[in-house]
Amino acid sequence: MKAITLSLTFAMLVTAAFANEAVKDEAQMREAMLRKTGGFVVAPATGRKIAVVDAKSGAPREALDKFIKAVSTGPKFAISLADGNPGETYMPNEERGAVLVIKNDKSCPMTIVVAPEQCWASLNIAPLTNDNPSEAALNQRVTKELWRALVYMLGGGNNQMPACVMKPCVGMKDIDDLKMNQACPEPFREMSLSARKHGIAQAKLTSYRKACVEGWAPPPQNEYQRIVYEQVKAEQSEKPTNPIKILPGQKPSGK
Repeated sequence: MKAITLSLTFAMLVTAAFANEAVKDEAQMREAMLRKTGGFVVAPATGRKIAVVDAKSGAPREALDKFIKAVSTGPKFAISLADGNPGETYMPNEERGAVLVIKNDKSCPMTIVVAPEQCWASLNIAPLTNDNPSEAALNQRVTKELWRALVYMLGGGNNQMPACVMKPCVGMKDIDDLKMNQACPEPFREMSLSARKHGIAQAKLTSYRKACVEGWAPPPQNEYQRIVYEQVKAEQSEKPTNPIKILPGQKPSGK
């Protein structure tokens, strides 16, 4: 019995030792990555926006605000919300790469109408209110249908991901039964390709070093970024035609 206990104890100690080594290795790799790259920052979105126009639809403002925030932080498209008027035409222009109009037309039985080639879509909330849903239920329906309209507009389609809002739906019950109220990352690639064709801005995750080289990096926020900033600055001091451009009027911390 003692032999078995000793063997188990030894095995546990060996496992713990290997676990500690793995943690050390992971910490060392992270340290090396931070020293080399300075970590990651979000590159600003430059280009046209997705314009969401609420044509006095009566859609819950909470759902609209939540949708705008989710799109800007998920697939990271530049997106804005504006008020519009029923019956007016809103189409893409020099500032708007895509337009999603929200209306309330009780004479129209269709919920989502999409023209992917023109990067235009409309969401009619009238069919979502036919059964007098609760405020919470309507909120969920509007949020889900906004995402479905956006994905279809930007070239994405249905998928079978269990938790994705883009599962095939027939009728309002299927919409209500969706487990999530926003798209999973599965269609983001197709959406990004379409957005690029229409000149729609999309923020991207990149290294702090690359941001310094490209000239739009924010001031260093920690020691790793300060080191990278100084390295890039020194490298570019030999290339006066392409100097580093930290934001105008700002200096790196610690200086």
